[in-house]
Amino acid sequence: MRVCEMRRLSDDDVEQLAGHLAELGKAQLSLPDGLEAAAEDARSQNLASTLRAISLSMKQGKPLVDAIAEQDKRLPVYMRGYVMAAAQTTDFGGALWQLLEYRRNRRELRRAIWSAVAYPIVLMAIALSLFLMLALFVVPANKALIKEFDLDVSWESAWLYWFCDVGLWVLFALLAVAAIFVFIAPSIIGQVRWARWKSRVPVFGCLSYWSGVAEFSRLLAVLLDHRVPLPEALTSVAGGTSNADVAEASRRLADAARQGHRLVETIKSTGRFPPSMAPFVNWGEQSGCLPDGLRAIAEMFDERVRIRSLMLQSILPPLFFLFVAVFGGFMIAGLLVPMVELISSLSG
Repeated sequence: MRVCEMRRLSDDDVEQLAGHLAELGKAQLSLPDGLEAAAEDARSQNLASTLRAISLSMKQGKPLVDAIAEQDKRLPVYMRGYVMAAAQTTDFGGALWQLLEYRRNRRELRRAIWSAVAYPIVLMAIALSLFLMLALFVVPANKALIKEFDLDVSWESAWLYWFCDVGLWVLFALLAVAAIFVFIAPSIIGQVRWARWKSRVPVFGCLSYWSGVAEFSRLLAVLLDHRVPLPEALTSVAGGTSNADVAEASRRLADAARQGHRLVETIKSTGRFPPSMAPFVNWGEQSGCLPDGLRAIAEMFDERVRIRSLMLQSILPPLFFLFVAVFGGFMIAGLLVPMVELISSLSG
């Protein structure tokens, strides 16, 4: 039972938990009793255990925010941030429901991003597997044939032998080092710096950055719609933003807002937000419609992510096919040239 209690909730379970909280909040029902009742109907044992644990903590007199914080082993950071943000509004259920709807839209957008890169990655993995099979089973026999009949080694065959003896293993070693680096880098250099590095990766890095800016803008608009003061709203957004670099920038904006600085001025001075945000924020502050300006920013960067994802889906597969075709052609040439020479020498 203890193992089940400590297991992290799936994305679907997290959305169901948030949905229960939002519905109970909108109906102004007792959260502890409502969560306990929801646990009885939960399909996932892990979700039911989490709902009962939150209900028990609240019955012991703890506020919802603290009860959610106690489940840090089960819940993702953004979920705790969403609850804390919604708890600051006068309409907890409505605010949480808006945040939940936006999270669902983000999941769809994330799937679009992954679909843009998943196919080329799978294609590359298949190609490397085929090259590995050639290097282990086909090329050694080809080399033995050349040695047995004392044939001249063509440049195609020499390149193939070098690649199978050295190049392929160097490539696998580099891929392994890159995978290890991606796995341990966030804990070594910190989440903020790692997010900043990811945003600088050519072609792909902007997707994470733009998505983080859109999330920041959308969450801040929701909280401002519910009359949360700007400094508190920025602090709460930092807790609910997935991109660590944008979250850190949001905390800096909150500190500046407490000191009386305008949001547009701080956005320009931090250097962590795109310059195209400034006109929207400036218009929103001057017209008193800052949430509308922030929603326009979110829509703009969400659209950028969609367009870049569609572009990658259109461009990457043909490029990888071309790469595999050219690379495979060289390998086939390296294998066939010795065979042609052998046939010629035997027939002559």
